[in-house]
Amino acid sequence: MKIVSVISKSYPVRGGAQIANLDLLRQLSDRFGHKCSIYTPFPLKKRARRGKVDVYTFRDADELRAMAERARPDIIITALEAAGGALRTAKRFGIPAVVYMHSYEHCPPSPKERALWKVSKSRGYPSRREIDFVLKGADAVAANSRHIKNRI
Repeated sequence: MKIVSVISKSYPVRGGAQIANLDLLRQLSDRFGHKCSIYTPFPLKKRARRGKVDVYTFRDADELRAMAERARPDIIITALEAAGGALRTAKRFGIPAVVYMHSYEHCPPSPKERALWKVSKSRGYPSRREIDFVLKGADAVAANSRHIKNRI
Protein backbone atom coordinates (compact mmCIF):
# COMPACT_ATOMS: atom_id res chain seq x y z
CA MET A 1 0.00 0.00 0.00
CA LYS A 2 1.18 3.54 -0.75
CA ILE A 3 0.68 5.89 2.18
CA VAL A 4 1.30 9.63 2.02
CA SER A 5 1.30 11.72 5.16
CA VAL A 6 0.74 15.45 4.70
CA ILE A 7 1.80 17.27 7.85
CA SER A 8 3.07 20.74 8.69
CA LYS A 9 6.60 21.51 9.84
CA SER A 10 8.21 18.19 8.94
CA TYR A 11 11.21 19.56 7.11
CA PRO A 12 13.33 19.41 9.05
CA VAL A 13 11.50 17.21 11.57
CA ARG A 14 11.26 19.41 14.66
CA GLY A 15 8.42 18.65 17.05
CA GLY A 16 6.59 15.88 18.84
CA ALA A 17 3.75 15.59 16.31
CA GLN A 18 6.25 15.34 13.46
CA ILE A 19 8.35 12.75 15.29
CA ALA A 20 5.24 10.69 16.14
CA ASN A 21 4.12 10.88 12.50
CA LEU A 22 7.53 9.76 11.24
CA ASP A 23 7.58 6.91 13.75
CA LEU A 24 4.12 5.76 12.62
CA LEU A 25 5.22 5.73 8.98
CA ARG A 26 8.45 3.90 9.82
CA GLN A 27 6.46 1.23 11.65
CA LEU A 28 4.01 0.88 8.75
CA SER A 29 6.95 0.52 6.39
CA ASP A 30 9.14 -1.78 8.48
CA ARG A 31 6.45 -4.04 9.92
CA PHE A 32 3.95 -4.20 7.07
CA GLY A 33 5.94 -3.31 3.96
CA HIS A 34 3.94 -0.20 3.04
CA LYS A 35 5.62 2.47 0.91
CA CYS A 36 5.38 5.62 3.03
CA SER A 37 6.16 9.24 2.24
CA ILE A 38 5.78 12.57 3.99
CA TYR A 39 4.74 15.71 2.09
CA THR A 40 5.28 18.91 4.02
CA PRO A 41 5.03 22.61 3.21
CA PHE A 42 8.36 24.41 2.94
CA PRO A 43 9.45 27.47 0.92
CA LEU A 44 12.10 25.49 -1.02
CA LYS A 45 11.89 22.17 -2.85
CA LYS A 46 13.71 19.59 -0.73
CA ARG A 47 13.90 15.84 -0.51
CA ALA A 48 15.18 13.71 2.35
CA ARG A 49 14.99 10.14 3.53
CA ARG A 50 14.36 9.02 7.11
CA GLY A 51 14.86 5.26 7.17
CA LYS A 52 12.51 3.90 4.51
CA VAL A 53 10.34 7.04 4.60
CA ASP A 54 10.84 9.66 1.90
CA VAL A 55 10.23 13.31 2.83
CA TYR A 56 9.26 15.76 0.07
CA THR A 57 8.45 19.43 0.41
CA PHE A 58 5.85 21.39 -1.51
CA ARG A 59 5.49 25.14 -1.84
CA ASP A 60 1.76 25.56 -2.46
CA ALA A 61 -1.55 23.76 -3.01
CA ASP A 62 -0.93 23.31 -6.75
CA GLU A 63 2.36 21.57 -6.09
CA LEU A 64 0.75 19.32 -3.47
CA ARG A 65 -1.98 18.32 -5.94
CA ALA A 66 0.60 17.56 -8.64
CA MET A 67 2.63 15.42 -6.22
CA ALA A 68 -0.46 13.48 -5.12
CA GLU A 69 -1.56 12.98 -8.72
CA ARG A 70 1.85 11.54 -9.62
CA ALA A 71 2.12 9.34 -6.53
CA ARG A 72 -1.51 8.13 -6.49
CA PRO A 73 -1.39 7.01 -2.85
CA ASP A 74 -3.92 4.53 -1.51
CA ILE A 75 -4.51 6.74 1.53
CA ILE A 76 -3.55 10.16 2.85
CA ILE A 77 -2.95 10.68 6.56
CA THR A 78 -2.86 14.33 7.46
CA ALA A 79 -2.32 16.49 10.53
CA LEU A 80 -1.86 19.96 11.92
CA GLU A 81 -2.27 23.06 9.73
CA ALA A 82 -1.81 21.02 6.53
CA ALA A 83 -5.04 19.06 7.07
CA GLY A 84 -7.39 21.31 5.07
CA GLY A 85 -5.25 21.40 1.94
CA ALA A 86 -4.47 17.69 2.17
CA LEU A 87 -8.16 16.85 2.53
CA ARG A 88 -9.06 18.97 -0.50
CA THR A 89 -6.37 17.15 -2.51
CA ALA A 90 -7.59 13.74 -1.31
CA LYS A 91 -11.18 14.57 -2.28
CA ARG A 92 -10.10 15.81 -5.71
CA PHE A 93 -8.50 12.45 -6.53
CA GLY A 94 -10.89 10.20 -4.61
CA ILE A 95 -8.23 9.16 -2.09
CA PRO A 96 -9.42 8.17 1.42
CA ALA A 97 -8.12 10.55 4.08
CA VAL A 98 -7.51 10.19 7.80
CA VAL A 99 -7.01 13.29 9.93
CA TYR A 100 -4.78 12.62 12.91
CA MET A 101 -5.29 15.13 15.69
CA HIS A 102 -2.07 15.74 17.61
CA SER A 103 -2.93 19.11 19.03
CA TYR A 104 -5.47 21.95 19.17
CA GLU A 105 -5.45 23.03 15.50
CA HIS A 106 -9.02 21.85 14.95
CA CYS A 107 -10.34 22.20 18.52
CA PRO A 108 -8.75 25.50 19.56
CA PRO A 109 -8.62 26.71 23.12
CA SER A 110 -11.09 29.36 24.26
CA PRO A 111 -9.81 32.85 25.13
CA LYS A 112 -9.95 31.85 28.81
CA GLU A 113 -7.91 28.68 28.14
CA ARG A 114 -5.41 30.63 26.04
CA ALA A 115 -4.83 33.05 28.92
CA LEU A 116 -4.63 30.25 31.50
CA TRP A 117 -2.25 28.17 29.37
CA LYS A 118 -0.23 31.24 28.32
CA VAL A 119 -0.74 30.55 24.60
CA SER A 120 0.64 33.33 22.45
CA LYS A 121 -2.04 35.81 21.43
CA SER A 122 -0.56 35.83 17.94
CA ARG A 123 -1.08 32.05 17.57
CA GLY A 124 -3.70 31.55 14.89
CA TYR A 125 -6.18 28.72 14.38
CA PRO A 126 -8.30 27.76 11.36
CA SER A 127 -11.71 29.35 10.92
CA ARG A 128 -14.82 27.53 12.17
CA ARG A 129 -15.68 26.79 8.53
CA GLU A 130 -12.28 25.20 7.93
CA ILE A 131 -12.49 23.20 11.17
CA ASP A 132 -15.93 21.88 10.18
CA PHE A 133 -14.65 20.98 6.71
CA VAL A 134 -11.74 18.99 8.15
CA LEU A 135 -13.70 17.20 10.87
CA LYS A 136 -16.72 16.37 8.70
CA GLY A 137 -14.89 15.79 5.42
CA ALA A 138 -12.35 13.23 6.58
CA ASP A 139 -13.04 9.53 6.11
CA ALA A 140 -11.78 9.02 9.66
CA VAL A 141 -10.54 11.20 12.50
CA ALA A 142 -8.06 9.83 15.04
CA ALA A 143 -6.76 11.54 18.16
CA ASN A 144 -3.49 10.97 20.00
CA SER A 145 -5.09 11.23 23.45
CA ARG A 146 -8.43 10.98 25.25
CA HIS A 147 -8.17 14.68 26.03
CA ILE A 148 -7.99 15.67 22.34
CA LYS A 149 -10.68 13.10 21.45
CA ASN A 150 -13.03 14.60 24.04
CA ARG A 151 -12.39 18.15 22.80
CA ILE A 152 -13.16 17.13 19.23
